[in-house]
Amino acid sequence: MNTDDQILDSLFSNDYLPLFMQEEETFKFLRLAVSHGFNEVSWRYYFDKNKRELFKSFIFLESYISGQLPENAEISLTQEQLSGYKERLIKIGNDPGIIEIPRLGQRDWDWIFSKVLTNNETSPDQEQIINNYILIRENKYKEQALAESFIMNVQDQKIVDECNLLISKAILEKIFLFLWENRISDEPEKIIKGITIFDYSYEIRGKKTVNNPDKIFKTKKFESKETYESREEVEQKVREITVLYHDESSPLESDGSANYKPEEEFIKYIYNSTATHGWNLAIVGMALVNYGTSLEETFKIEIPDDDFEGFTDFDSIVDYICDSLNLTE
Repeated sequence: MNTDDQILDSLFSNDYLPLFMQEEETFKFLRLAVSHGFNEVSWRYYFDKNKRELFKSFIFLESYISGQLPENAEISLTQEQLSGYKERLIKIGNDPGIIEIPRLGQRDWDWIFSKVLTNNETSPDQEQIINNYILIRENKYKEQALAESFIMNVQDQKIVDECNLLISKAILEKIFLFLWENRISDEPEKIIKGITIFDYSYEIRGKKTVNNPDKIFKTKKFESKETYESREEVEQKVREITVLYHDESSPLESDGSANYKPEEEFIKYIYNSTATHGWNLAIVGMALVNYGTSLEETFKIEIPDDDFEGFTDFDSIVDYICDSLNLTE
């Protein structure tokens, strides 16, 4: 019987890798699924082993289908798309052929981070990545963009490049082992070829502004400390808050790359939205208000509306909170 190491050796052979990389859309979907933060559940990714089909599930869409959103909410999916999504949603948990795609887990990330730490003991940024790693562990790996959190404030390009390379290798290996375990044949061209994707793009909207949002839009609560000792500590906490709102209170989705910064994308979303009416405006408005409340409650400060509306990016929010807490580091 082949071991995982033997199977992975075959991945980089002339038989498999070229065929594997040719299936661009399938690989893109699988990369996104595998790299998605393992503690983040608003998006889930599945493989229908019998139909050889990939599909994903999103909490907003599930809430719409199950009737948890306000009655005036509408959706832009066609009836055919909606029926197709419902059909797949019903199978989850009931059909053994529906398999959730595995993500990089804590052990995978620990291996990547420890490898980078071991290989860069003489780097001037060694202390920085150690501190970043400690904060990630203290926050129980809640960040969606774990790679970005690990290399935060790192100037040594060798560390950045090595981290990205190890992540790409881990993602590729995770994808290949998953496909191998669910193969229909040992023939190289049948490992990934023939897999289809049930995908959709949609927009949830309403006929008027929603005044009584469902429970999924309530203000999120976070563990708070009596004192914060440094800007780095504040930044990590603000990132935790912002990323959770990105994941659960917006339609935004990471593209799976180490360069994607969910905290920056969420700030752009709530401050630069072009929504002017209806359900889209309600989602943005509630996210903005609840996000501000979470910051105030977590850091035990008050942020006047004029100040809150004046933030331009993630760093400006961190700067404001540090000033409010009289932190100079």
